[in-house]
Amino acid sequence: MATVKTSFIAPDTPRNKSENIQVGNCDNGPLIYSVNEEEDSKSSVTLTFYSSVIEDASPPMCTIQWDYRYKVPTHYIGIVDTYIEADESLLPGCATADSREGYHMTYYWFSLFDWSLTSIDGELFILTVMIC
Repeated sequence: MATVKTSFIAPDTPRNKSENIQVGNCDNGPLIYSVNEEEDSKSSVTLTFYSSVIEDASPPMCTIQWDYRYKVPTHYIGIVDTYIEADESLLPGCATADSREGYHMTYYWFSLFDWSLTSIDGELFILTVMIC
């Protein structure tokens, strides 16, 4: 298993113009995403990784439901009624899996590590993603 942190990526970049992401020695390919604004200041970020190891199926894809905030860790120390959710990531993310003809499962985890909202010709959402 390998993890990579990408450089900033602009949304809706065509696959043929996307940077090839190298994930350790196990995988590589372009990563593209789109952002859809939803109600209540929330967005859905749909990521597609064109994996070099997936040849006979659709590329790994998943959607992160996100409100533009990171979670804050809390804990319970017996004095203050605050709790930690140890099994929950503080980074917004999603996961998906692919099976090569039902034999070998490959799992993909995507987490939003950083983002920037810039305004040049309207709003542009740029993110950094961690892929495991």
